[in-house]
Amino acid sequence: MSSNFKDAQLTYFNQDLQLSSKLKGVFQTEVGGSAFGSLTTATNSAVAFTLRGLIVPVGTGAAGTAAGAANQISPGDSVIVTPTAALTTGLSYYAYISAVNTLTIVLVNATAGTLAGGSPNFIVTIFKFGQLDGLSS
Repeated sequence: MSSNFKDAQLTYFNQDLQLSSKLKGVFQTEVGGSAFGSLTTATNSAVAFTLRGLIVPVGTGAAGTAAGAANQISPGDSVIVTPTAALTTGLSYYAYISAVNTLTIVLVNATAGTLAGGSPNFIVTIFKFGQLDGLSS
């Protein structure tokens, strides 16, 4: 399952930059199957997933090859990650874009015992934003 950047035309106001911004696209896929291993007391385990299959949005030109190219997932892009099934009780998680087209998911054990991380699957949704500068809008 993979859905790629679409022609999204939502404009929002970025309070920090005091500028209008545009939602350029949404990327959604499912990742998982990698073992997180056993997590001992107050430890975490990180697994990186390569995200493939991006399609260049219509009107953006050729595929980009550098970090920050419009058709790549880059550090700083907004990400929502949801497990497809319940995690082991006592585990929590967080996720971030750690490099171009790379998502890192971290399982955290906050209990006093050792927990099995297993090989959970996650639905990943990434939002790609850009500034409206009169040139790229």
